[in-house]
Order: sequence, then structure tokens, then C-alpha cells
Amino acid sequence: MNIKKIIKEKVKRLSKNRIFVLFGTIAAVLFISFEIYVLFFSSIRLVERIQYPVDLQIVQNPDESNRVFHPNGMSMVHPNGWNTQIISTKNLDLYGILEFQAGNDRFPCIIAVHSAKISVEDQIPASMKSLIDTGKFSPVLFQNEKANESIERIHRTGNESPSFISGKIYFFRNEWCYLIRYRFVNKKMNVPDNLPLYLESFHSTDK
Repeated sequence: MNIKKIIKEKVKRLSKNRIFVLFGTIAAVLFISFEIYVLFFSSIRLVERIQYPVDLQIVQNPDESNRVFHPNGMSMVHPNGWNTQIISTKNLDLYGILEFQAGNDRFPCIIAVHSAKISVEDQIPASMKSLIDTGKFSPVLFQNEKANESIERIHRTGNESPSFISGKIYFFRNEWCYLIRYRFVNKKMNVPDNLPLYLESFHSTDK
């Protein structure tokens, strides 16, 4: 009798253990399935968030009514519908920015002008050095004056950031250093045909 009871108890224990293992396995499968679900739909939402404008075009040529002036005297015409931001310091000689943006808020297309007064002739001011040191520049003519230009195409295949083309032109004028930069976000990594007209709309006056 004792042997039968022992066998029955062992069978019951094994059955309970199997039930626990079964429930544990089901719980693990459900948890993993939930994690996969979350990751999958999160990635879908991420892709949806970063649908960027392809070949964002600037339809109209520069319109003088869209000219924006910075307190330090520089100005530029922005394309219709682009947002404008003016950044300045208390000391206008130190640093100033005009920036125009359009497209996706996370990775917008940008046209911007940076400025700083120079203390040594043809020497890049410290406040602009980090922007200019990051490009490979070649000598060019901008508005019929000497300048340096860098163009870079960044191709990305992931979902976190898009491909884009960026360019920089820096030059010295009237004891100032200016940097005009742009970024256009699209798969073809090109810029609108009339972008040079907007870059050429740059004006500066001594302040």
C-alpha cells in the first residue's frame, strides 16, 4: 500500500510540474509575441514618422517681398512657405544666423546664413570654426568674389535618418566671415534648380 501511495504522489507531483511548465511556456510565448508585436508596430510608426519630401521643389524664383533682415545687416530672400528663424547675440559682432526651414520637422530642408566679425584678416572666427572645419572646401566665385565651397551627399538606408545633400559656402567680406549652408532631404540627393538664385540673394551691409 505504501508503494502505491508513493507512486500516486509522484504521479501527482509530475502532473503538477508539467502543468507549471506548460503554463510557464505559454506565458513565455505570449510575452515574446507581445515584444515582437511592439517592436514591429513601433518600427512601422517610425517609418511613417520619417516620410520625407522627395525632391522638395522651390517653385518660384526669389521674391523681394520675402527678404528677411538680420540685426547685423545681412539679409536673404526665403522661398514661399518656408519658416524663418533669426538668431542673434547681444554682441552682434560675435555671431548671427538667418535660417529658413521647410519639410519634415525632424529632418527639415534648410537654407541658412551664419555670420561673425573677424579679428584677423581672412581668419575664420572661433564661433564658426566648428561648422567650417567639417567640410572639404574648394575655391569658387560667389557673387563674383572669392569664396570656398563644400558639397556633400549622405546616403542612408536605415529608418532613423534620411539621405540628404548638403552644401556650404564661406567667404570674407567687409571684415566679416559669412557661411551660407543648405540641406535638402530626398532620396535622389539633389537640390532645386533655382537654389543658386536664393543663395545669390544674400546681401550684407556694415553695422
